[in-house]
Amino acid sequence: MQQHIQVTIVGSSNVDITALMARLPGPGETVLADSYQLSPGGKGANQALAAALAGATTEFIGAVGNDSHAGIALGQLEEAGVKLDRVTRASEPTGVAIIQVDSAAENSIAVVSGANSTVTGEAVQAAGSIEGILVLQGEIPASGIKAAMDAATDRIVLNLAPVIELDREYLLKANPLVVNEHEAEAVLQQLNPNRKMKFEKPL
Repeated sequence: MQQHIQVTIVGSSNVDITALMARLPGPGETVLADSYQLSPGGKGANQALAAALAGATTEFIGAVGNDSHAGIALGQLEEAGVKLDRVTRASEPTGVAIIQVDSAAENSIAVVSGANSTVTGEAVQAAGSIEGILVLQGEIPASGIKAAMDAATDRIVLNLAPVIELDREYLLKANPLVVNEHEAEAVLQQLNPNRKMKFEKPL
């Protein structure tokens, strides 16, 4: 019999604005793009979608703006059956990632947090209880991450990307802590600020 799994994601939701072009512009340069597309994104929303598609009962707690991008940001989550009752509508616009991609798949990305910046400790506390496995990322304020961890009653999965400063006690609550090599170095520096660490390149 398949085990029931409940997953709650507290995190970010963005709209990705992606422009495709032959080459990326240099400083101060304007380059004509071939096309652009709008698509849902944000690490938190992506995690919620993945959990729902994997068969978990999934809830997403976050924030979007009162704008046309909100529907794009939440559309796939709604279609996948993610519970969205505790997504708030903020006065700030829905978060966006502005992405430029060239013909060699090199890219540059600028992220505007927008409504994601309102997912603070106070907002998370106001949202109420956290059920099931808690999944977090670094795209919301640290206070929001800490409040969610304080409310968690089950396993905590923390993908600290991007790396933001968290107290040691909160870093150690993660099981697992998901980071890449560069993020791991920054986290280790937080855990032990008196020790300077560098990863050696593999042979």
